[in-house]
Amino acid sequence: MHSGLRKMCEPYHLAWLEEPIHSHNMNGIRRLKEMGVKIPIAFGESMRIYYEYETYIEKGVDHVQPSIGRMTRMDDIIRIRDLAREKGVKFTSGGRIYLTAIFGCLYSENEWIEYHEPISRPVGAYTLFQPEEKNGRFYCQPDLPGNPKRLDIAKLEKDGLMESREIYYPKNW
Repeated sequence: MHSGLRKMCEPYHLAWLEEPIHSHNMNGIRRLKEMGVKIPIAFGESMRIYYEYETYIEKGVDHVQPSIGRMTRMDDIIRIRDLAREKGVKFTSGGRIYLTAIFGCLYSENEWIEYHEPISRPVGAYTLFQPEEKNGRFYCQPDLPGNPKRLDIAKLEKDGLMESREIYYPKNW
């Protein structure tokens, strides 16, 4: 990060600076920290597995941001959250709100869900059950078992967005 940009940003008291350099430039992250960047640096939305977050934290990232829909393993979200807690690093997760709201019930008050409305809204129009927003928080429907995310197949078909549909059942069902 150029020192001029750093000085220009400081008066605004930014909560964090999100991926100011390429997300895989691990040594660049270390150099940013060595330059004395005071704004917390956030990385992680493009990473897929827990081990990359270990490296981020080792290089000095202040804020990790796994994206639920991009993770190769869902239990990695919890491992990353626990790592952030252990190392004193800020944790937020983002992605489609329907999945992040489910995992958000496992977060503390200081671990946030980053609401990506531009990518959530179009998908949300084709779901049956959406989290309800009240006072800046999202609530999932508690009476649905498992993941309450359900696509509205009838609407997808009506709007011409499904080319075909085939249902597979296990043998002996």
